[in-house]
Amino acid sequence: MVGDWNDIVTNEEKRGGVRRSLSSFVGFQEFIMNMEMQEVAQMGSFFTWGNNRAGDGYVEERLDKIYVSVEWLTKFPNMEALNFYRTASDHNVILFYTDKELGKRHKRFQFSSSWAGMEGYMRQ
Repeated sequence: MVGDWNDIVTNEEKRGGVRRSLSSFVGFQEFIMNMEMQEVAQMGSFFTWGNNRAGDGYVEERLDKIYVSVEWLTKFPNMEALNFYRTASDHNVILFYTDKELGKRHKRFQFSSSWAGMEGYMRQ
């Protein structure tokens, strides 16, 4: 299951803003446990969402995740998720491969000069 879960499982998945109480995580943690899902590790930026504010009002969270069953882990042991820093949206783009070897094909990179003008381009 892939998507914007709009929730986090610990305060470590949040930077900035008010820290949440530990009890506020229980519902989502129990859902994941009851569904017997495991999160697929993501390469790249840790946080997947930002509120697009500046200074003290800036908040980042790890909202976008991929959860799979143990059966999926067995069927696709080489799966991989790549998390690319956001540019035009408040969410990152996540590229998911069921076989990471598919993602290692070398493709020619082309730089678009318009990217340099986007807000936050040089942030990472």
